[in-house]
Amino acid sequence: MHHYFLEMLMHVTVRSTGRREFWMTVGASHQSNELPLLVVEETDDNYAILSSMHQRLIEGCKELAIRQVRCDVVEPGAVDDTPVPWTRDVEKAPYLVVNGLEPYGTASQYRPACMPVAAVVIRANTNRGPVIMLRQRNEFSDTDSFGKYSLITSRLLEEDLATGLGVPVFADRHVDAATDAMWQATRTNGPLGVPIKAFVRAAQREIFICCGLDVSEDRFHFRGYQTISTRPDGSQLGFAVFELILNRHDPFDELVAAEDWDRDNLLVVSQSDLYTEAYHDRLNRLLTQREEWLRTTVLVRPLSSGD
Repeated sequence: MHHYFLEMLMHVTVRSTGRREFWMTVGASHQSNELPLLVVEETDDNYAILSSMHQRLIEGCKELAIRQVRCDVVEPGAVDDTPVPWTRDVEKAPYLVVNGLEPYGTASQYRPACMPVAAVVIRANTNRGPVIMLRQRNEFSDTDSFGKYSLITSRLLEEDLATGLGVPVFADRHVDAATDAMWQATRTNGPLGVPIKAFVRAAQREIFICCGLDVSEDRFHFRGYQTISTRPDGSQLGFAVFELILNRHDPFDELVAAEDWDRDNLLVVSQSDLYTEAYHDRLNRLLTQREEWLRTTVLVRPLSSGD
């Protein structure tokens, strides 16, 4: 209940007394431990109004289906370990080819498969040198590797793909029909590839949720693709890796703002300490299995706002 919730209305029954209440979110406070909620009890004149509103919401609601994108397995050697430039040429031969959708957070039901993921290396300058921001994975926001430190990552959702392709979201259709409808809407004769823009949208959403930062598309610098095997059957995670350099000047200090947003799960680490004994056992697969690539492709770059 100490997390930041947006536009939430809860109908609560207190077990000990049977008393009913409505809880409404009114925003978050970083200055106190008070819950950011307005509580309306049954004796309040507004209770009947909220009860009527709550009933209308129940009667008019539909099941929310969040679906993630599933892709074909990437063959070894499909991409070099060198950075891929963010140009139109990338889109001509898609690195990841869509073969379906499935419920978010599940392991692929069709083996083997590659699950596309946007990964962001957040870097910033400080008086002690370059730092990198990591997130501690937990059961409330992640699907695996709980307790490990990772980059800011997000699996690609159906709406990310649709936005990247510039087509509608066909959420009311079965997964096969929805995928085919997106393919038809793109008016292409080739396979349905995942464009870079789809990964950028997923990255923007996750940066906002995890760090409270609303970052424009042009600030995400694409550094390349990386694929990691996750199961003996050949299943994979296909990462599109971006670099984001935080602004520490006007209009506000983004590093401080992100730290204040979630001090329980965000960790700022000196780049020189990232791969030391202090953290190495706590890092997740992408950070450990692609250490050399991250060092030579991202972490070696000077900290500037340009690409």
